Amino acid sequence: MTSPITCHVLDSSIGLPAPGVRVYLELVDVPAGSATLAGDNQAELQAATAGSSAVGAASGGEREGGAQARVLVSGETNNDGRCTTLLEPSTALIGGATYKIRFETSAYFRARGVDAFYPYVEIPFTLSDPPAKHYHIPLLLAPFSYTTYRGS
Repeated sequence: MTSPITCHVLDSSIGLPAPGVRVYLELVDVPAGSATLAGDNQAELQAATAGSSAVGAASGGEREGGAQARVLVSGETNNDGRCTTLLEPSTALIGGATYKIRFETSAYFRARGVDAFYPYVEIPFTLSDPPAKHYHIPLLLAPFSYTTYRGS
């Protein structure tokens, strides 16, 4: 089994997967009256929704009302450009919540001696309520462009 949120980064400028890209999953907003959380990460996710610093440092991005988005977890793409272990498979996602996935692209391109325009790519997304069992976020990356979509 894999994480309920996964991603895949492909370097479209060379037609290959992008290994070693640092990935951060952040919780941006939780709707009032959202369902209770379950799964192995229950305490961490509850701390994040309460605005506690127990989950990790603030990302620096503000959301409505001036509150900070919270980094839930981080990972790195494997040799196939995939990150499939961000969350435990049993983690229950929060229906209606807005998350953000951030890809640290500058280090990837710098390691390859390539100048790139985007130092990072942030993709905010809102889950359906109730949430689906799995969300996949592909990123097609090049030094001066990127494309994303909801995968399957």
